[in-house]
Amino acid sequence: MDIFELGREVAARASRSGALCSIPTRVFPHQELGLTFLIHQLDGPFHKPHGTGPNHGDPFASPDPELLVAQYPHYSLLLNKFNLLANHLLLITRRFQPQDGSLTEQDFAAFWPLLTAHDAIGFYNGGTEAGASQPHRHFQLLPGHFNTGLTGPPVNPRDADTRRLLCPRGIWLALCADDDSHRVFAAYRQACHQLALAPEHPFNLILLPQGLWLIPRSCRRVVTEVNALGFLGSLFAVNRQELDSIRQFGVVNILRQASTLPSDTGQGG
Repeated sequence: MDIFELGREVAARASRSGALCSIPTRVFPHQELGLTFLIHQLDGPFHKPHGTGPNHGDPFASPDPELLVAQYPHYSLLLNKFNLLANHLLLITRRFQPQDGSLTEQDFAAFWPLLTAHDAIGFYNGGTEAGASQPHRHFQLLPGHFNTGLTGPPVNPRDADTRRLLCPRGIWLALCADDDSHRVFAAYRQACHQLALAPEHPFNLILLPQGLWLIPRSCRRVVTEVNALGFLGSLFAVNRQELDSIRQFGVVNILRQASTLPSDTGQGG
C-alpha cells in the first residue's frame, strides 16, 4: 500500500483519539522576485505539551503506537505528531542516532526507496542550527504534490536559477529514480566534499527522485526559524507581527542569510 494512503488512515484514527495534534494555521501566499512562497501563520492558541514520562527528552525512544505507519528493521515510519502539512511522515532510527553529524549509507538505504517508490519529497534538518526539533535522527517525507493544491512544492528546487537565488552556496547533484541508494549516498558524500562540510557543521538536505540539494547553514533563525521546508518555499510565523516582519525583510534575504557560512563575505544578500 502507498505509505501516504496508509498515513491518511492512521491519521484519521489518531485525530479522533487526540494522538495527532495538527497545528492550526492560516496560509498567506507571498510573491517575491517571481517566486511564490507560502507563509503559515499560527491561527489561534497552540502549545506543544511537555512530556513528563521517562522518554520526554526523546519522544522517538518509544514512539506513540497510534502514530506508527510502518516498521522496518532499523527504522520506523511515523506521522509527524505536530504537523503543519497533512500526511507529513517521519522516518526515525529505531535505536538512537544523533541528528547532527554525517549521514550513513544505511540511512540512504532506508530513505531513498521510500521516496522513489511513493513519489515523495524528502528532507533532513542536520542539527539544531539547521532547524532540527529533536536530537534523535529523523528524516521527513511529504507527498510530491505537497498537499497544498499545487503540483509540487511552492518553490521548485530542480530549477537552477531558483537554487542560486535562495542559496548560492548550496550543491545540487542530479539523480535518477532508478539509481540505487549506494549512488545516492555517494552523491551526498560528494556534495559534502565539494562544500568542505565538516561533520559537525549544520546542513539541510532536500532529496527528490531527480536530485539532491545540500544546503550549508549558518544559523537557525533569521526573523523566523528556518528549516529545510523554507528552501522548498514554506515558512512559519507564530503571529501577525512575525508574518509582517518576514514580508518586510524578504524571504529571499532570510534564506540567503540562513545558508551563508560565517567565512563567506558579501553573499548574505
